[in-house]
Amino acid sequence: MNELTELNDLNREDEQREDLKREADREYPKPFEGVVNIDKVMEERDELDKLIQRLLDAIHKLEEREKLAIDARDSYIEINAILKERLNNFEKLLPVIGEKGECRGCGAEIYWVHTKNMKKMPVTIKGLSHFADCPQAKDFRK
Repeated sequence: MNELTELNDLNREDEQREDLKREADREYPKPFEGVVNIDKVMEERDELDKLIQRLLDAIHKLEEREKLAIDARDSYIEINAILKERLNNFEKLLPVIGEKGECRGCGAEIYWVHTKNMKKMPVTIKGLSHFADCPQAKDFRK
């Protein structure tokens, strides 16, 4: 029995030694354990720099598109104002240069104006050829 007790004591001592080693390893790491690989860090930084640059490029493109959209909207507003003014002027001029009439096909109000070949052409108040929007236009073709 004495031998068995001695074996158990030796096993306990071995376990205690192992526990002390593990604790020492945690408190005092071995040299170069946990040292950062600078090449890997530099590669990761380069990858992040590339991603940041791609993000900045995308933001710049979005800003350019937004500016183009704003410019397009402003141009549309400006052109629309010019067209409204010209249409208003045309509506005032049409009764002076054309004869007021009524379409025989659909009954719409039209003005007869002379083309450069001195032929009469039916025109709507919007300045369009009435042949383009009259539902009965095919009946008047020669």
